[in-house]
Amino acid sequence: MKKLTLIEAGQRILEAGNIAITAHVSPDGDGIGSALGLCQYLKNNGKKAMVVFDDRLPAAFRFLKGYEEIVDISRRQEIRPGEMTADLLVVLDTDLGRVGRVRDYVGRNTPAVNIDHHRTNDEQADYLFCDYRVSATAELIYDLIVGLDRQGGLTRDIATCLYTGICTDTGFFRYSNTRPSTHRAAAALVEAGAEPNVISETLEARPIHRQRALAAAVQTMELFSDGRIGGLFLPYEQVKDIESTDGFIDFVRVIDTVEVAVLIKEIQPRRCKVSLRSRRLDVGSVAMEFGGGGHYRAAGCIIMETLDKAREQVIRAVKSLVEGEAHG
Repeated sequence: MKKLTLIEAGQRILEAGNIAITAHVSPDGDGIGSALGLCQYLKNNGKKAMVVFDDRLPAAFRFLKGYEEIVDISRRQEIRPGEMTADLLVVLDTDLGRVGRVRDYVGRNTPAVNIDHHRTNDEQADYLFCDYRVSATAELIYDLIVGLDRQGGLTRDIATCLYTGICTDTGFFRYSNTRPSTHRAAAALVEAGAEPNVISETLEARPIHRQRALAAAVQTMELFSDGRIGGLFLPYEQVKDIESTDGFIDFVRVIDTVEVAVLIKEIQPRRCKVSLRSRRLDVGSVAMEFGGGGHYRAAGCIIMETLDKAREQVIRAVKSLVEGEAHG
């Protein structure tokens, strides 16, 4: 693995002619927005580029330019190694361990450039730039484009993708990862054509069945450790027809006594997705215990267990974190 500066990473990407771009499974606004923004920039520079994911894509982001062209290999039972011909694989917003089967799809001998902002990055890519102080990978892609091409590299469509990535990873600039540079990047993206009101209104729109599911989920809330831990635990039957549970955890996180919020949903039988949020404790360390990762105050993982077993394991680990801090 060779560590690069951000501009060196950008130059390495521009040296390739045929580029596959991906991000983590369970795609979010930052992963999708940064991937689509970079893809458009590369195409504008005469490169052949394609975004590939190994997971279902949230329809909420279909307003982003290039969304319909994303290759989703998650519904395929088998992947032929090296099926996609690429000179380079660019991994954004995660490390190589969390991209599903994308690496097989492009061929494991294809060199990989990794641009990330998670301190849990496994540093397994051939080339790496990672800065966990930055709010979002989309902010890094903004810095990369401006560093290579000044403001001229930004189009309205690219700006919309990157602004979406930044605002979703910062909770629309409410989270502690929002820095002065975050606002400066956002301002430049608005000047380039991103429309904050359109983006926020589009992302906030929800179908009625999803809101009813949210109401049902909140009714099942549980508290632990004298209210310092709050959780929602959603069985497969309850969430199988819901495209996204984004925002569910916030209804736990905002309770005044809760220091760590937990959301566990059974996305398939014996396959549970865990999301963790905290006010000040290191939930990234908890996620890493289960092979996941993320940030200090926001992290997640996948546990291949029943919902009850996953709930037991995660709450035990979170109690250790909370109660250990109380006696530390």
